[in-house]
Amino acid sequence: MMNIDLQHILASYWDEVKTKLKAHHPSLTEEDLSYIRGRDEELFLRLEKRLGKTTDEIKEELRKF
Repeated sequence: MMNIDLQHILASYWDEVKTKLKAHHPSLTEEDLSYIRGRDEELFLRLEKRLGKTTDEIKEELRKF
């Protein structure tokens, strides 16, 4: 289950976070970064595949933004 703070970040600041993720990982596409509220795990699975990181590593990176 996802931390409430991270849910808030995704729901409220996704456009800003997406821009920062794209800057740090230029290989990410718009499709990779597509986010639909309530379907967080789909986003993390796509990012895991593209970045070669675990979901926990991705969540930690998102919290730093």
